[in-house]
Amino acid sequence: MYVIKYTDTPIETSRLFESQSGNPIWIKKDGTAVDMDKVVMVVEAVMQDLAQYFPSVERIMKHKDIIYTDNPYVPTMATDGVSIFINPAFAEQLINMDEDKGPLYVEFVLIHEALHILFDHCNKHMANLDKYSDAEIVNMAQDYEINYTIENFMRQGPGTAPFKGITDALGGCYSDEFGKKGLTWEEIYDKIPRQKRTKVLEKTSDEWKKGFADGYAEVMAKLRKESLVEKCVTM
Repeated sequence: MYVIKYTDTPIETSRLFESQSGNPIWIKKDGTAVDMDKVVMVVEAVMQDLAQYFPSVERIMKHKDIIYTDNPYVPTMATDGVSIFINPAFAEQLINMDEDKGPLYVEFVLIHEALHILFDHCNKHMANLDKYSDAEIVNMAQDYEINYTIENFMRQGPGTAPFKGITDALGGCYSDEFGKKGLTWEEIYDKIPRQKRTKVLEKTSDEWKKGFADGYAEVMAKLRKESLVEKCVTM
């Protein structure tokens, strides 16, 4: 059973009221409301798809809290290894990017976060902070590892590759060179040039622009400092 929770940002409460379906309504910066009914419906459909085609990923999700939050430290989706955080505005943006592929984009990013958990990325990074001190580079290296795995090994049947090309469509990190060599994120870390980092950061600097701007390790460190993660998990 999936546990769906909601949390307001500690800076500004934007969960103003509930819709007729009982889902909270978030107001975006442009003054319009997130269509939470659509977002929740798509996420639930994704869970059903995972159960059918990717049961190992579904089992990970099944034992994690799914927390909708508009906290500014979670502009997209993120995980602390215990919960998976979804920014409703970002999920809605993914859905609306493409009439046909929108739900597949949501599924891709949710699998992306689940693989952070499966690969134990957070704990491995925290155990080697001295060696891997640049959180942005760590996140990029981990994303290279994850996105290649999703695009090339997550299949719904023989000859199918439903997620092929999605990393590029979303502006994420992908490398056939790293992937075909079977490099882990630790091995990729030192291969990311500084100019590449600058380019990616500029590409993802706009609010909820295409790409994974979750800043994984850095975001989670800030969340823990503010005790938001603990509040979400125990609420």
